[in-house]
Amino acid sequence: MSDKNTVGVVVGNTNTDSYSFILTSMASSKGDLVYTESEIPAAESNKSAKKVFVWGRILSINRTNTAFPSEIAQEIAKEQIEIRETLASTDNEYQEAEVEILGQCEQKDTEEEQIFLSPLNYPVMPSAQVKIPNEKLVKKLLSGTTENEKLIKIGSLISRKDIDINVSASKIVARHMAILAMTGGGKTVATRRIIKGLSNFGYPMLIFDPHGDYLGLYSNQDKLKDENGEPINVKIFQPALMAKGHDEVVEMMITLFTKFDLSLSPAQTDKFYEFVESKEAKVAFGDPAATAAKRQYDSKDIKEHLKAFEEIIRKELEGEENKTIKRTIGAVLRTVKQLIREIDLMQKTNKQLAKRLKSKDNSFEFENMPNLITDPEDVVRSNQISIFYLGGFSRLLQSMIVSIVLETLFKNRASLDDDRIGPFASIIEEAHNFVPGSGEEKKSTPSLLTIRKLLTEGRKFGTGVILISQRPNRLDETTLAQCNSFLILKLVNPRDQGWVQRVMEQMSDQDREALKAFANGQAFISGHAVKFPLQVKVDRDEELETSIMGDEDFINENSQHHQKSAPKMKKRDENSDLISSIAKSAKKAKTKI
Repeated sequence: MSDKNTVGVVVGNTNTDSYSFILTSMASSKGDLVYTESEIPAAESNKSAKKVFVWGRILSINRTNTAFPSEIAQEIAKEQIEIRETLASTDNEYQEAEVEILGQCEQKDTEEEQIFLSPLNYPVMPSAQVKIPNEKLVKKLLSGTTENEKLIKIGSLISRKDIDINVSASKIVARHMAILAMTGGGKTVATRRIIKGLSNFGYPMLIFDPHGDYLGLYSNQDKLKDENGEPINVKIFQPALMAKGHDEVVEMMITLFTKFDLSLSPAQTDKFYEFVESKEAKVAFGDPAATAAKRQYDSKDIKEHLKAFEEIIRKELEGEENKTIKRTIGAVLRTVKQLIREIDLMQKTNKQLAKRLKSKDNSFEFENMPNLITDPEDVVRSNQISIFYLGGFSRLLQSMIVSIVLETLFKNRASLDDDRIGPFASIIEEAHNFVPGSGEEKKSTPSLLTIRKLLTEGRKFGTGVILISQRPNRLDETTLAQCNSFLILKLVNPRDQGWVQRVMEQMSDQDREALKAFANGQAFISGHAVKFPLQVKVDRDEELETSIMGDEDFINENSQHHQKSAPKMKKRDENSDLISSIAKSAKKAKTKI
């Protein structure tokens, strides 16, 4: 290691966790990796001290001039004069940096293909030289030769563009990840980078997309290839609430009644349960014990089950003669019809939004969600990304869809059957709506327990989860604590910053303060996916973006709409004025008579 790389000298009190040094060169900046030579006690009792290299990360840099006190600065500002016109000096300036110690290694370790660090058990020596490593050494420290490790290039160090930062793909999908940022901070850019990285290995992914942020993957899927050059298939599904079997259908119906606040009186409730337990309902919904239905029953949209249930109630109503009972049955029927209307309206909205998107980009092709029980491989398959477009659905139905899809696929994966689906990763956008932190929201969020199960048991079965949110402090803290890797982009809200630092183990106070100053795409990454916590600049995959989503130009859209509708509106106004004039004339003539 050459002395040419020296950037400073250690000063003040030191300990095994940190030290400070005076910068003697401007070749280093905040976030840089540095090392210093030091002597520590030998592990063997019969040997003297041994020389090691102590590695660290610069957390902060302070700049001071002892010959330029604040009193002089105030006077210069007040009199509006230049410093050279005073006795103050700029020659006594110095810069002091604080370093977080990452660990230590011996000199022979730096000659290996990969550098592994062990904890430091003795402080560095004041007056020791601090050096900045060359590109080769940093790469050995951060990655090294990892022939069997699947890596995703996430970007580069903020302070050194020549240093690529890679993350472990296997640790992301096995140990889960959280990507957090304020709106406009670059979380979609970061997520797209992870998606592209996983697609390089043909890894199956499910994306739950409430706003269509990832539809650009479909229209640009020709840009996605695995490491063997094979194409990646991207599918967009229009989801539905699927249920199979009598018990499952009844449970979902009751949940929907509760969540939509469709209350029934005690008499109406009794009649409802009388209907759902009838032989006709068991045949319609599918009887798991095959006592009432001989045929194989399939998973169907809950709306179809509700329509069959509506027909059962209607027939009973037509045959009932008792007026009191007839009124009770009628109330149950109206409630079921109202529920059907609610679901039908949301599904129509979803389809209309999809149609609108398709009209902007003819490459989009939306598919109906397949039967996840009988055909799960249509959703989870190597070299395939499955996007569930949730636009138009209420937050409750979005949560139920996510819960049903993940629960069904998890059961298949955890069954250990020979024909079960392979491992997969679930990417959940707007995660604060699916794993909320407040007690009130948890009661109406069925996806919470499902996602928590995937996070706690996913390592055993290969059901990884990536949570994405711009509202970190609204996320369930217990759930997020199960994520072992974090990518945190720009966060300005102090509550979000403090909450993130509390959940993460490796974020310093200086890192937390840096979050509010990050530019778009700059991030702090830590956890199992990387060897050390680092500040990185995330690469942007512009070829996977779509122009139809993002910052809509409503000003121009309004101008175009006005030009198109102006003649029609003018004619309508003229007709309205004519009708009004005729009405006034008629009224005046009638008054004279």
